[in-house]
Amino acid sequence: MAKPSYSDRLALAVCRANGYPGPCHVSEICDTCRRSAAAVAAELATILRERHGGSSQVADWLDGVGSNG
Repeated sequence: MAKPSYSDRLALAVCRANGYPGPCHVSEICDTCRRSAAAVAAELATILRERHGGSSQVADWLDGVGSNG
C-alpha cells in the first residue's frame, strides 16, 4: 500500500466512520471527510496568517493540502 498523501491523512483524521476520536479504518476516504479536512486546513491557514501578519509559508502549504488527492 502506498503512503497516504497529506490530504488523505487529514481526511482520515476527521473521519467519524468508526467513531471519534481515533483513526478511521475504512478502505476508501469519502468526499465528506475530504471536504471537512480541507475546511479545517483552510481555517488553520487563516489563523496562521492573522497571527503572522498575512505571511506564512505553513499557511500557504495548508492551502494546498486539500487541493491534491
